[in-house]
Amino acid sequence: MLQSTQSRIQVNQPLPDSAFISSNVLAARPVPLTTISKSGRKRIATMKAQELHLQKKATGGRKKAPTEAEN
Repeated sequence: MLQSTQSRIQVNQPLPDSAFISSNVLAARPVPLTTISKSGRKRIATMKAQELHLQKKATGGRKKAPTEAEN
């Protein structure tokens, strides 16, 4: 048997970009609100509503009369 004396030299180069792949890349989609942010906003709104309710309950639903210190 004769063996080839030529040795194969393999040069590692990056592959060229495929036209099919580059033309079918998905566009970036907007990030939807997460459950965490929605629940956080709901919690903050609930706390503000409770605070407002407590203020109205303490004053009987009316604004406080201005005191002499505030004048």
